[in-house]
Amino acid sequence: MSLPEISVIIPTYNGSRFIADALRSVFSQTYLPCEIIVVDDCSTDDTLQVVEGLKSESPVPLRVMKLEKNSGGPCRPINVGVDAAVGELISVLDQDDIFEDEIFEDVAGSFSDAPECEFAFYWAGVYGDNNRKPRQTPAFCKEMQAAGEQRNEYWRIPAPYLRRQLLIEGMFAYGFPGFMFRKSAWERKRGVDESLRAAGDLEFFAWLANESDGILNPRIGYLRREHGANVCRNRQLVYFEAGLVLIAAAKIFRKHRDGDGLAAIAADRVRGIAYCFRQAQCFNEAAILYRRLAEVGETPYMIEIQIAKMQVYRVCAALFGWRPVYSGYTRPAQSV
Repeated sequence: MSLPEISVIIPTYNGSRFIADALRSVFSQTYLPCEIIVVDDCSTDDTLQVVEGLKSESPVPLRVMKLEKNSGGPCRPINVGVDAAVGELISVLDQDDIFEDEIFEDVAGSFSDAPECEFAFYWAGVYGDNNRKPRQTPAFCKEMQAAGEQRNEYWRIPAPYLRRQLLIEGMFAYGFPGFMFRKSAWERKRGVDESLRAAGDLEFFAWLANESDGILNPRIGYLRREHGANVCRNRQLVYFEAGLVLIAAAKIFRKHRDGDGLAAIAADRVRGIAYCFRQAQCFNEAAILYRRLAEVGETPYMIEIQIAKMQVYRVCAALFGWRPVYSGYTRPAQSV
């Protein structure tokens, strides 16, 4: 059985410390991609020199594309790279992460066996963790497999279950490197949403889950390197955008039989995120999220009550010198 070709896209910005490891993890795959495309977002370090120096080591064509101006996030470089790609399947690798050696062979085989599925995902590990445990909890992994149907070495997970889990858990695939997708799906969607700096992966994964069942390869497929320069360290940005994406996702999910229930889940999650922003005294973000709840069925009366409570809290905070109360949703990037 011939396997579908994979194009690897690596968006990069000032990634000279890590990108050699990322590239070599692609070079060492048991099933090699047909190409690697590095898209540079106007780096100011020697990232491009590092990549150029590895071209002779690459077992497949390695292309470099340079954006004319910095885009502020990974979505624009990803779109540029995918548009130029020739593979049937697309795999996106962050500049500071690495793939496990056999993941391309495993995932490409499952795509061949399930041609109607638009995407596949797998577990994420942590770079440097000798225990080799997924970032996802054991209970989550067990429940995900139980919700699906085993087919050879993979599980087919029903789209309704995936949609529900996305609204409850958020981006459980842990970023673009945690899933692979067909280029034809990206073309139908017309790309990743470039207005998002931190939650483009969640938005695109939710769209895919609205289109088809997903393929789960229940093994660690890539290792996340966690450090202070990760975009996801900016918790305020991540969760504000996630709140907006959850509302948008619930709106497109409404065409399904369980759409009203999904909208209620999304509203509950976003209400909680907005409350955390209020407590952190990020009042503009909280107000935007409260008002956007109207799009998933919140009544104008309930929205105005939430806004009024926030205004009272704002006045009291100013009068009595209340300090911001941070949560996992709202901790500033510099405090992590």
